[in-house]
Formats: sequence, C-alpha cells, structure tokens
Amino acid sequence: MKDERRAEMHRAWNKACFPAVPTGEIDSHKIFMLEEEGPRYVNSLASFSLNRIGHWLKRADDVQWEGDDRFSTSWSDDAKKGKKTCILSDSALEKSWSVSWFREREEDMIEIAEIALDGTLEVLASGEIDDGLRVERLKKHNFYTTPSGPGAVMGRFHNEAYVPLFILTTALSTSMPDDFRKHTHDTVTGEVVWFLEQQDKLLAYDGGLPGALSASYVQAVLDDVTAPVANWVGDTAAEFAQAMTEAGAVWGSAAMVYHDGDITSCVIPTPDGSPAFYHGNRAKWTGEVGLVAWFENYGKKNAKLCVEMLMDDKNPEDVVNAMLSGTGSPSLVFDFKNQRTVSGQSSATTKEFFFFDFACDVESAIEYGKLREDCRLWPTATSRSAPKVGPGV
Repeated sequence: MKDERRAEMHRAWNKACFPAVPTGEIDSHKIFMLEEEGPRYVNSLASFSLNRIGHWLKRADDVQWEGDDRFSTSWSDDAKKGKKTCILSDSALEKSWSVSWFREREEDMIEIAEIALDGTLEVLASGEIDDGLRVERLKKHNFYTTPSGPGAVMGRFHNEAYVPLFILTTALSTSMPDDFRKHTHDTVTGEVVWFLEQQDKLLAYDGGLPGALSASYVQAVLDDVTAPVANWVGDTAAEFAQAMTEAGAVWGSAAMVYHDGDITSCVIPTPDGSPAFYHGNRAKWTGEVGLVAWFENYGKKNAKLCVEMLMDDKNPEDVVNAMLSGTGSPSLVFDFKNQRTVSGQSSATTKEFFFFDFACDVESAIEYGKLREDCRLWPTATSRSAPKVGPGV
C-alpha cells in the first residue's frame, strides 16, 4: 500500500506543469517575466480552492451552510457595502477564517482571510467570480479569454499564503462529500483552466482539495522562478558593491540618484566586508519606499540573502543599524544551499520589488545616476515629497 501511494505521488508530480526557467544573464526584463510566471502556474489552485469553499458555504440557491460537529459558522450581511461574510471556526484546529462575497469594479468577488487571535485579518486568497458576462466585459478593455461557466473563479494567493489556505482546504474537505470536493469542471476561469487540468493528479492525491502535496508543488514552482534570480544577485553583488564604492555611492556619504530623482541607491559598508545595499524609491505609491539587502555567511555554502522592505513608517537608518548589529528583521530570506525561499512576513511583496529594483540598480545606477550628497536622500514618512535638487535630477 505504501509503495502504491508513493507511485501515485510520483505520477501526480510528473504530470504537473512547471515553468520554463531562462538561462544565462539575468536582466530586469527576465526578472519581470519570472515574477509573472510563478503565480501564473499556481493561481489555478487558489482559484479552485476559492470556488469549492465558496460553493460549499453559499450554494447556488443561496442556502447557507450552518456547519457540523467540527465547524461552526456565523453569517452577517452588510447591506450598505453589499457584502456577505461567513465566519468559519474549526474546533479541532482552534482556528477561524472569514469568507466574504462582495462586488468590486463591476466584478463579483470572493475573499478568504485567516482571523488572528487579536481579531486582525490576514487575507490568504481572493478572486473574481464569473457571472456569465465576464468575457464580454473584458473585451471592452481589449482583453480576451476563454469563456467559462458562471461561478468559475479567477483567483490569486495573497503574499504566497498557500500553506495557511491549504490548511483550511484540508480541514474543510472532511466536511464535504467526495464528489463535491473532487469536482473541477467549470470551477476556474479560462485563464487558468489548463493549469488546473495538469494539476488534477496532485488534487486527487490530496483527496480532492489542495493539501500537502499541492503545497509542495507550489513551493517548488515559486523556488524554480526565484532561485535563478537570487543566484544572479549572489554572483553579481560583490562586483556591483565594488563599483558603487569606487563611484562614491556609500551609505552615510552619498548615493547614486536616477530615474528623475526618484530612485536612490548606495552600498552599505559591513563589518565583515560582505555586500549590502540600500535602495530607495520615492515613486512607490503602495507604501513600500525602499529596501535594505545583505548577506549572511557570504561566500560560504550556508550563505543566505536577506532583504527587509522599508515601509513609509520605517526609518531607513534604524533598519540599517539593526542589520549591522545582527538584529535585522528580513521579510525575505533565500537559502543558497537549499535553493529555496525561507518565507518571512511580506516575502512575496519583497521578492516582487527587490529583484527588479536590484537589476535596475545594476543596469542604471552608475551609468545614468548622479552622485549626490544630501540628507534628504533617505526617504521617510516625512521626506517622500522632498523637492528634487539639481538639473535633470
């Protein structure tokens, strides 16, 4: 029985699709492509999870699931916002989730969030629900997709939160009949249906809904698209740090400023001489205004790349000082030995910004940047709108 189960796992893994990873020199264009590629392969599992959970809790005839011996439900309607919410609580795991339906930008939406002990919500996944008119709406914006049935979902993970989402799917699957959790037809929209078809044996191995094997698959896909970029950063870092030092772009003294004065880049001297970098961007509008990147055990087999995102309520100097003292709090850690990301808080967002920003620094900071000595270089909550200084800067 154990050998049969192992063979089933191998068949499932071999059928699943994996992205093609570019080889050779990495540049900002390839990084952009890889950032798109990873989620494109795995969001089908988020879409399927959203569809099955949504349909189980709120049926097509609008009948609401009232729970069972393991799960309890609490339903609420916010008529003003047009939002229906189910609070789902698991007595076995002592966890709770919020599942919400609402309308946003002409689309019916579903969102799943985990409820922390303090009552805050961490969104795990969300997506658009096809109401049968989605394809026609997309055509108005010159976007074409394969038609799908009403109720199909085009979803996405939030911040790569596939593990906590699959904890929910695994737990809730015990309450669902076999044919319901294994039903895949018209559950996802045309953009991701092909990917779900390649993942059907993963789902079968997990019992119908995504579980442990599906989580391993998502991790493998995301590592596949992250590793080549992280390795390139590791190979490039020392040479780039030396070039920035020779140009005079050193933390506390001066920095290279480019892209109409929005981007600030410099190297950070470290006690052991390992490369470390600061990147600031006044143009970011989502609250992320910069990054600090450094290495642990640089040049050794157990080396790690560490990156901490700077939000507009963080003082860059405090983050740099914490990094130099060994007390930094990286939101992303990449383990070079195991070639995988050790997820931290906001790791997906950090990856999205850092790899592209680092490539832009390598390509543009020295060639197009201007060296500037100015205390207003370091963007904080109060200095983001500081006036630009100098011609062309």
